[in-house]
Amino acid sequence: MAVSLSLKEIQSHPYLNGADEAWESWEFTTFTLLHSLGWTTWLEGSLANPGVIAQRDLSPDAEQASSNMYLLLSQRAGGKASSITKLNKDRCGFEVWRLFHREYLPEGAEPHHAMLEAIIQPKWWAAQEHRSRVFTDVLYDWESLIGQYSRQSSDSVSDSVKCATVLGYAPRDIVGHLRGPRPVCDACFQR
Repeated sequence: MAVSLSLKEIQSHPYLNGADEAWESWEFTTFTLLHSLGWTTWLEGSLANPGVIAQRDLSPDAEQASSNMYLLLSQRAGGKASSITKLNKDRCGFEVWRLFHREYLPEGAEPHHAMLEAIIQPKWWAAQEHRSRVFTDVLYDWESLIGQYSRQSSDSVSDSVKCATVLGYAPRDIVGHLRGPRPVCDACFQR
């Protein structure tokens, strides 16, 4: 059975006003939330799908997740994003997700540069919704973003860049521990 978003999670999720400049941050926050529910395969599958995704063609678990996602998108999107959502009469959240990406990241767009910026300058770590989280959970989201970047761009982020980023943007107590008497950052990302 698919994990569902609670109404509280939906109501507290950031609002997309529909503006192009708001998309990147909102998409990342939304992907991270849905990834935490285990929906990554469905999200990536919807983006890879060249045709219309119909609710009736989904497995029961995917159908439940898609309906839940449609509820999230219908409640937390305005402007042209709201219009895209309303025009989907099938109420298929995965189709709306696919259409959002087609609208905000048209063919030939280079989202990799913005994604790389969010990786090497993760100012989003200090955002209100992340401050109350355990930092390792924020790092898991960051690693997920790095993986997504690597898959989409066929490029990688080196261990030294990861270490420098953590040392530059992590909370001070974490940085103090990493730079302590026995520096541990060099070994943090080595495989």
